[in-house]
Amino acid sequence: MEWLIDPLVQRSMEHPNPYCSAPRHLIESISMSDLIVSQPGVLGGKPVIRGTRISVAFILQCMASGMTVEAILTQYPHLSREGILAAVDFAARVMEGESIQPLRAG
Repeated sequence: MEWLIDPLVQRSMEHPNPYCSAPRHLIESISMSDLIVSQPGVLGGKPVIRGTRISVAFILQCMASGMTVEAILTQYPHLSREGILAAVDFAARVMEGESIQPLRAG
């Protein structure tokens, strides 16, 4: 007997986030615990991209205003694409309540 698998279920088995269209290798290379940190002395402990004073909230505000990842990278060349994507992923996971991980001090 041959089983039919719903395309969404099949995709979820192949991809860490079935709703995300980013390539699997890029998603797997992003380690939130390495790229998003919180330090009491930096922006009052808000989650930031490691090595910067750029908060996760700021990245979301940029994207909400219509900026693309490329535009953010142009305006803030010290950021990395992986850092921006990690910030978005961190925010999505916090809002979803799926997994809230303690942040490491940077």
